[in-house]
Amino acid sequence: MANILFFFSSTVVGGAETNILKISRELSKDGYRVCWCYLVNDGPLLQLVDFELTDHLETGLFYRSPKAFYKAYKSFIKKNQIDVVLNFGLRAEIGSRLISKRLGVKKIISNIRSTDDWRKWYHTALDRITKSSVDLWVSNSIAGKEVFQKRERIDGDKIEVIYNFYEPPRNFEADIEQVKSDVLRIGVLANITKEKGYFDLIDLSKELDSLGIKHKFIYAGMDKLDGALQIQIDRNGLSERFEYLGYIDDKRFFFNKIDVFILPSYLEGMPTVILEAMAFSKPVVSTKVGGIPEIIDNGKNGYVCLPGDIKCFAKAIMNINDGKSETFELAVEHKLKAFSKDIIMMKWKTVLS
Repeated sequence: MANILFFFSSTVVGGAETNILKISRELSKDGYRVCWCYLVNDGPLLQLVDFELTDHLETGLFYRSPKAFYKAYKSFIKKNQIDVVLNFGLRAEIGSRLISKRLGVKKIISNIRSTDDWRKWYHTALDRITKSSVDLWVSNSIAGKEVFQKRERIDGDKIEVIYNFYEPPRNFEADIEQVKSDVLRIGVLANITKEKGYFDLIDLSKELDSLGIKHKFIYAGMDKLDGALQIQIDRNGLSERFEYLGYIDDKRFFFNKIDVFILPSYLEGMPTVILEAMAFSKPVVSTKVGGIPEIIDNGKNGYVCLPGDIKCFAKAIMNINDGKSETFELAVEHKLKAFSKDIIMMKWKTVLS
């Protein structure tokens, strides 16, 4: 079996880090030696490791001390006889691409995690300058592949689409007592950033109130805006309609507390949390960005709206509240098959071979 290194930027837990954890766990079960390198250890990811992680290293930022970075990374690669490096995140990508092959790594795989609207011209320039070191690109959505292929001028044959996988909840109803409520509980599970569309929930709450829909937003994730969202909620007199759970690692607890899941993002790749919501039998409302339309067929297994379209969100939630999502079950079950763990991990093992 190959010795695999996942190289990423941060141990703060987001979508990419969650998938690194899940893929690493499955590879470890199948006999791969899995190692991690990360630029900064600034989050709880290491605490979530529940498999045999062969080795791990905090390298520090490449541009702050290139010599120290090179020395630490070289020693790590040699010590663990790394065969394949999987890069996640531009900051980690650049340093890895520049030196991994020189240190004897046989294969470099770079990951395309979103459509990356935030990128500047110099990000693209850095990608193009170092792309010759990459043997294969992996996108977690068709949308990501198409955007990246056009922007970076990459041959489509060098880009493989491998979706994120979901894991069916185990003993969900048996382990946790279901809580009933006469108030529609709308859940959001994502780190609190502007890109996730959290501030749109304030206007959505007002719109739902005008439609006579009793509701409460229950949201969880790391607050990267230092309380700015809560300040706006309080200023609008909506504190009783919002409940913040903070960072959680027990998703069964979260999904037990909600009736509907919403992800009003302005920027996404392939959010696994939507698959998880479907697996927990929660109706989903989200946006037409990134790979989300590859998961949700509007009106068939969920609803999608343009980012910021409050009336569209409200209409979708009203349909769900009126029982018009009860026919989604078969469509959801069919869609989830394409994102099953066995299918996705087989694809990963193929590109790693």
